[in-house]
Amino acid sequence: MAKKAQRKKRRSAQLKEVHIKALNEAQEEFLKMLREEECLIVTGPAGTGKTFLTCSYAANQVAKGRAQKIVLTRPLRSVGESSGLLPGDLKQKMAPWARPLVDVFKQQLSVAQYEAAVASQQIEIAPIEHIRGLTYDNAILIIDEAQNTTPTEMKAILTRVGNNTKVIISGDVEQTDIRHMDNGLAVCVEAFEADMVPLAALFEFTYDDIVRSELCKMWAQAFSELHKK
Repeated sequence: MAKKAQRKKRRSAQLKEVHIKALNEAQEEFLKMLREEECLIVTGPAGTGKTFLTCSYAANQVAKGRAQKIVLTRPLRSVGESSGLLPGDLKQKMAPWARPLVDVFKQQLSVAQYEAAVASQQIEIAPIEHIRGLTYDNAILIIDEAQNTTPTEMKAILTRVGNNTKVIISGDVEQTDIRHMDNGLAVCVEAFEADMVPLAALFEFTYDDIVRSELCKMWAQAFSELHKK
């Protein structure tokens, strides 16, 4: 019995620490805030490194033993769809939405270590629709694509936060797919600006901070300008 427990412990060993390199001053400041803040709201256009830096930082925190697990959640919604409209079981429904997060971990950790971390529950993918009633202690909770959550969904997630849990709320308010209603990211920013949540901090990337490619930056800026007209 003791030998079985020992083998199980080895299989669920801590994640390895990964290398994180800031590519500009904005990313350096963002990483600094990730280390210092208990709850961080990060906004900005695609290609600024929000997801990559957040997931890499979270992996290192678990590797260093500063958190027990990483919880990933993002809305199962794109242009009005929800998971109930998609075929397959919960894992299959979540896969397309979880891929941007999962790809970072596979790139930084390797596919094998990512899969081992999921098996040992060091990394948990938690669909918003199934998060009610849970409590997350000693964790890093990453809420990605937060602009596509409703305020009700965002409240359901944030009221799951237990002790010693860091929260990162990430998204782009200009890319919401629920323009006919308020979105959870906008409500979080509003609450921050009204100083209603003193433990929260806000970091804002700009179009100048895009690092994915020069073409990505050009198109993002072009659509932003045209959308304003």
